[in-house]
Amino acid sequence: MDRKTEMPDSKDAVKCPCCSAEHESFFLCNAGKDGKYPQYQCRRCGFQFSWPCPTAEEIDRFYSSGEYYARTGGGENSDPGSYEGYDEQIKYTLIFFRNILKDAALPERSSLLDVGCALGRFMELAWKEFGFECAGVELSDHARNYVKEHYDGRFPVWKSVDEMPVPERKFDLILLFDVIEHVNTPWSLLLELFRRGCIGEHTRILITTPNCTFRDAAKDPGAWQYRYPPAHLSFCPPETFQKIGETLLFRNIDISGHSLKEDGSGVGEMLQETYFGYEGLICSFSGSTLGRILPERFPASLEELKRSPEYLALLAGFAFERRNKPFNPQFRVYLAELYDRLTFLNGRLESELAAERNRANELASRNGSLASEIEAQRGRVGEPASELEAERSRVNELASELEAERSRVNELLSQNSRLISGLERANRNSYSQWLQLLDSFARLDQILTQNGEKESRLRELSGDVPHLENQVRDLTGQREHPQSRERELSGYASHLEAQVQEFSAKLNEVYHSRSYRIGRVITWPFRKCKAAAAFIREKANLCRKLRKECGASYMWSCVLRRLAGKPVRRPYDVVSSIGVTCEVSFNLNRFHGFVDSYPLIWAFVHSLGRLPGLIENPTSLASEQKMEHNYEHNMVRFTDIDVSFHCKGMPADLLGPDGKVDEKKAQAERDELKSRLAYLAGKWKNLLQDPARSVLCILTPWEEESTTEEILAIYNALRKYPGTDLLVVLTGKEKKISASALRSRGVFVRYITRHPPHDKTTDLQANDIPGWNRICHEFPPLNRKITDKVFKYEK
Repeated sequence: MDRKTEMPDSKDAVKCPCCSAEHESFFLCNAGKDGKYPQYQCRRCGFQFSWPCPTAEEIDRFYSSGEYYARTGGGENSDPGSYEGYDEQIKYTLIFFRNILKDAALPERSSLLDVGCALGRFMELAWKEFGFECAGVELSDHARNYVKEHYDGRFPVWKSVDEMPVPERKFDLILLFDVIEHVNTPWSLLLELFRRGCIGEHTRILITTPNCTFRDAAKDPGAWQYRYPPAHLSFCPPETFQKIGETLLFRNIDISGHSLKEDGSGVGEMLQETYFGYEGLICSFSGSTLGRILPERFPASLEELKRSPEYLALLAGFAFERRNKPFNPQFRVYLAELYDRLTFLNGRLESELAAERNRANELASRNGSLASEIEAQRGRVGEPASELEAERSRVNELASELEAERSRVNELLSQNSRLISGLERANRNSYSQWLQLLDSFARLDQILTQNGEKESRLRELSGDVPHLENQVRDLTGQREHPQSRERELSGYASHLEAQVQEFSAKLNEVYHSRSYRIGRVITWPFRKCKAAAAFIREKANLCRKLRKECGASYMWSCVLRRLAGKPVRRPYDVVSSIGVTCEVSFNLNRFHGFVDSYPLIWAFVHSLGRLPGLIENPTSLASEQKMEHNYEHNMVRFTDIDVSFHCKGMPADLLGPDGKVDEKKAQAERDELKSRLAYLAGKWKNLLQDPARSVLCILTPWEEESTTEEILAIYNALRKYPGTDLLVVLTGKEKKISASALRSRGVFVRYITRHPPHDKTTDLQANDIPGWNRICHEFPPLNRKITDKVFKYEK
């Protein structure tokens, strides 16, 4: 069967193998020979993968071929990614690996595991030059046989990680050089390493992989030289590696881009702002406590791991360690004082708790003899007994609270050693921790105060016990004369019954009287007219407001729609403009007050044909693109997407002392614009992808330069997001755009007299204000929000 026939009809059928998102993947390109391997990308995590994934038999047959590693001649028959001239391919990587081992300064007899060891060159370097004990994992039978024969069985090599025996000790260094892209998801490999007991807190993992955010890969994904399945199946962007490291509780996460040179250098700065200039990524993970879970008890999948109580406990410690750090070198003194005070408070709390329990037991023993009599007479003494039981339950709650505080104190003390190790790196966050500790002291003092109050209340109840005993004796004496008490109660009951019958007779007499019926008849028209007048007054105020803001014709249309039972208002969570000029957004913000800050609101779109691609992938605004800076208006045009944006400053701010444009100031303006657009693009993407929020996008195209097909393409791009609609505002003139064609596809179409002209946003006469009022009345936002924190406004 041709692989193309197995492709899904929509993105909803593809599930991301990395983050398990079911409705977020979109088709990226076709790869491999004859383009028979479709590639997809997840919008949520950015992970790129092959779907359908090649079968295990197909992958095993591909790597088991001896030709794949042994062919050296090259030519037209050579497969991309094969190990032709393997030593020539890895010579720069070997130099880089030697520099890594020199800087790591690991002790002799350290252990190394090379996953995807191929012909064993990295294990050979680590053994000969640094004295490492090495082992490897390799899928290809040809490569494993080569390692065993060439190195006389010195290095044990297994076909997969799950075939390895549980190691006697954790590995000091694990290499995943150009391996992650060969698996369908990185989770299966990393979790298997934890499950086999290979990773400890001192283990360092080194990962190298092609950079799928490289400019060549972003420009033409299908023609990228590293995309050749079934060898390379998936690619992780830097943010995905960061999320994987945090999920697996790695304390030290370093991600950098690289383009290796002959000396093994070329590594970029850690956690760079952009990776578009580097062909590869280098990831370093270390310091994970996840290895504390025993291999035999380690969960089998990522979903089971996230539900595991042991993982949740380790995750809590990981989050506490990242949030709370000491703030100066004197923090050791503070911790010592804290330990003394907490020890004193623990002793005091234990003594108080023991005393409370003794008092409660004493009260229980004293009240035990009275329990039967109190139960017999609970009609009169049940309330004090219930209060006593409530106080007992409160004492137990206090004891549980004290136990919880004691466990919290022990947890804080257990974190002492790890907190001290980060004294020099975490000066800014430690002050918040100290405030939390002081807050804990305040809570402990408050609990002790409440404990004293409970003690005083118990003393009061113990003082009431003799009074309760006297009441019981009185009731016991009254039981000796039941007949006299019964006669007294029956007389009181007959008196109450007579009063009730008398009141009922008077009430019936008034209700059935002639004067009451005549009064109800007389006042009925007045009461009905008063209610009708209030209803008419309310509707008249609404009609008066509509007539003033939207015109009489629209007012009568609303009245007729209301009488016909049709809805008038369509509320949305967010109502925003998507161009084509920012003047429309200024009008909406100034006159109606519900425009929030998103990237395409304040944009000048030169071509509607490129707008659907930007809507499907808003984060492309943050990529490296060609820019044209118009110094006269201080606007920057992104030529790849053909959209212009205003910079934050005015044109006069770009001039230097000589009256000419200062290039440093212009570069600062462009950097600020890119940073702002990166933030707004992520914000807009999260809004569109939120299925719980409804969004209305208003489009005001230049009708002379736009077509119906371009607007339908924009609508199809928006409909890929749940709960998003499109409103197209036209001037009513006969143009290229067909309103009937748009309405037939589900697009809202409304008319106004004219669009606002350029640079006339504050002129009320330059626009059809009643027309915009009608649109805003028909499509109102649920929550109005105005913000101008990131964009300049006219002063």
